[in-house]
Amino acid sequence: MKDRNAFDGLRFRGWLVEHKERLAHEFFNAGSHDDFYYKMYYFLLDPLVQPAKAGEGERTYHIYFDLKDTRSRTKIDKLKKVLRNRKRDSQGKLVSRLQSIPAEQLQLMQLTDFLLGALTYRNRPQASQSQAKLACVAHIEKLAGFSLMGSTPNGLTKFNFYTFTPQEVCL
Repeated sequence: MKDRNAFDGLRFRGWLVEHKERLAHEFFNAGSHDDFYYKMYYFLLDPLVQPAKAGEGERTYHIYFDLKDTRSRTKIDKLKKVLRNRKRDSQGKLVSRLQSIPAEQLQLMQLTDFLLGALTYRNRPQASQSQAKLACVAHIEKLAGFSLMGSTPNGLTKFNFYTFTPQEVCL
């Protein structure tokens, strides 16, 4: 049997939203920043959540979100329903759990926060130039083999991020 690295099953996928001042929530999101936030979660998760291929056995996804606010439960329940419907998973065998928890309760969420912080820092040139943060970004870029600026090249699955740039809308 082939030895597996403990990190083989881990994937990172992130979204960076540029020019947030262009977001026209009243036009696209029924006036709700929260609706936009959960739409982005859907677009983030949809390509990741895939049924097993023939001969792989069953896949089950447990998806955790950083606890945002008291209303997040309703939004997450809706997101779970939409994902399960999209994946034809009425029994919840593929998308088993979507749940909000405080980040400090899950070490992988802390790692995610760290990677998102590096991604965000790299893509915000107006940020103050912290030598420690720049060193972290440089180290991640060296390990990844590509820049954290912009979006990753197509086809990457282990470490993948997308930069979303909203269109300007004249209302």
